[in-house]
Amino acid sequence: MAIEGGGAAVVDGASGAASGAASGSTGSSGSVGSTGATGSGSPSPSPKWEDDPRAKGMLADLQKERKARQEYERKHAEYETQLAEERRKVAALTNSKLPTKEEADEQEVRDRFAQLYPHLSDLTKEDIDAIREFKASQAQMQQTVQHHWTTHSKQMLESVYKDVSAELGDLTERQKRKIAALYVSEAEADQTGAFMRRHDSGDPTLVKEFVKNYLEDTAEPARRKQIASDVGRSRVVPQGGHRSVPSQDGKPIDTKDDKAVMDFIMESRKGRFGR
Repeated sequence: MAIEGGGAAVVDGASGAASGAASGSTGSSGSVGSTGATGSGSPSPSPKWEDDPRAKGMLADLQKERKARQEYERKHAEYETQLAEERRKVAALTNSKLPTKEEADEQEVRDRFAQLYPHLSDLTKEDIDAIREFKASQAQMQQTVQHHWTTHSKQMLESVYKDVSAELGDLTERQKRKIAALYVSEAEADQTGAFMRRHDSGDPTLVKEFVKNYLEDTAEPARRKQIASDVGRSRVVPQGGHRSVPSQDGKPIDTKDDKAVMDFIMESRKGRFGR
């Protein structure tokens, strides 16, 4: 189209040149007529611009260019048709489907995405949908997990309360809070993480070990103090200089021997030891 427009401009230029030439010729004719060379005959007609040799050459060139362009477009269309036919044949032989324009554009986007994010290039639409669904339900999942571990911890502490009350009797809420605080302190003090692993797995031996240590560290000293106090109140002081606690056979009682002390208390309460 640009060439054709240029040709038109050239043709217009040629026309102008031809018109100018015709005008000059006419002027010359008038001059001759005025001198009487032509006599009284009619003036010669103006030449057409098509008759100008330069204009004829330009028009011939434009026609050649137009034919060449039309031939090129025809061959290009023929080539595209043959290429499409070959693709259809290949697709038929390989039992594949030629992508549509939309599919081709989508594949181009996927290829570009794979270049920028190669670790995500194998994600499918189903994978992306699953990720979105997981994100939407993440808060609910966290609540479910938190509820599970809270319930599990309560069950473990209930087992501890049960074993401690079997040795000391019913526990008050204050005592339970102190036992729970000590249980948490034991878990935090274990740098190896073994305590929490056994807690998470619900290991029953962990409960028994904790209760045993609790009784030895907390309840046993209090029990010994109470026994010593009971012995002091029940002691009978002899008249002589010997002030140890006598037993039935007259031998002193070892206050560090729990069994001997308990036997002494039981006997004193039955009234078998006289004043």
